[in-house]
Amino acid sequence: MPNKVKWLVIAMVIFLMGLSFLWPLNSIYLHNELGKSMYVTGIVLVFFNLTNLIGNFVGGWMFDKFGSKKAISIGVTISTIGLISMLIDKGWPNFAVNIAVISLGTGLVFPAMYALAAVIWPEGGRKTFNYMYVAANLGVAAGSSVAGIIADISFTYAYAANLALFLLFYVIMITKVNMSSEHKKENKQSVKGFAERPATNLLVSFTLLNFGYLLCWFAYVQWQTPIATEVIKNGVSLSEYSLFWTMNGIVIVVGQPILNKVIEKWLHSNKSQIYAGYVVFILSVLYLFTASSFKDFMFAMFLMTVAEMLIWPAIPAIADKLAPVGQTGKYQGIVGAMSSAGRMFGPVVGGVIYDSKGIDAVYTFLVGLLIFGFLSVILSFKLSERHIKQVQIAETTTA
Repeated sequence: MPNKVKWLVIAMVIFLMGLSFLWPLNSIYLHNELGKSMYVTGIVLVFFNLTNLIGNFVGGWMFDKFGSKKAISIGVTISTIGLISMLIDKGWPNFAVNIAVISLGTGLVFPAMYALAAVIWPEGGRKTFNYMYVAANLGVAAGSSVAGIIADISFTYAYAANLALFLLFYVIMITKVNMSSEHKKENKQSVKGFAERPATNLLVSFTLLNFGYLLCWFAYVQWQTPIATEVIKNGVSLSEYSLFWTMNGIVIVVGQPILNKVIEKWLHSNKSQIYAGYVVFILSVLYLFTASSFKDFMFAMFLMTVAEMLIWPAIPAIADKLAPVGQTGKYQGIVGAMSSAGRMFGPVVGGVIYDSKGIDAVYTFLVGLLIFGFLSVILSFKLSERHIKQVQIAETTTA
């Protein structure tokens, strides 16, 4: 691993630690400190994810057009402005506006980070995105584990820590990763010899892949809304519920090297990795139909964590392969936007089904959704493989 990538991974951990001082506390602060209803809180969180979605699109575009330094610098600047404004006034509606501003800024950073990793270590392939994925989860686990403790003392301290970590992240990116626009210039030169639009079947393949990814996130976030409600309803305490996410983070960080060996031995491609992930994801939801105790829900969460470990790093790796020259950032931005869209719409739809039909209806809906997403991904790979065969036939004919 190049030294720049090592520092990029460290920077990713610090950035996610900072972000973890924000997103887990949003709903608590809105509901408990500002006295807003869960309905209002939900609306605010929808806008929080919406601005993040927009940020992912814009951040990817900025990476391709201006390079990583400008995209990340502007993203950190926007987030810093939002955090400073929040520290000055955490009242309503200033708090709601500022978390949306901060989310926009962090949205700019994410696709630039992933695209930069792919550019400075193209030989890494799937490993590059595995390292970034584990770094992100390590940051979330470390940040969320202390965010609540600091917030118990003062929410101001928690948001100040968020600001300090964002600034530390930026210092590392400037001094150690040494962001530059060199890759942007190379891409601009190369793109002259590349068709303005990639093959239609590759575009459709990428669209179907992202649709399947969106549906996965749609199912994933149900653990934070209706499934969380059902878990508490079955006698699991809040502190025990928080252990599910602690386990999630520990398994990802500790288990990824083990899973990598499994992938190398039995799953020799991103396609096989994602297929296996969908099967495990569907099994995790099917198991929930019979879950009624802490151990049952913990095992279902474990299965979902394994599915996440198989699918999440593979999607940006495939996006990097499918991206035309000069559009690496754009494709990473689209992948990031899909996760934001899932987090934005998932809780709303899941909550409506839970309130009207109950938890079994939610589980049934999720199984159908994941099967549909699985079929979408299968079709995606068939189209991309067809394109490869067409290119090989054309090259043979030309020769």
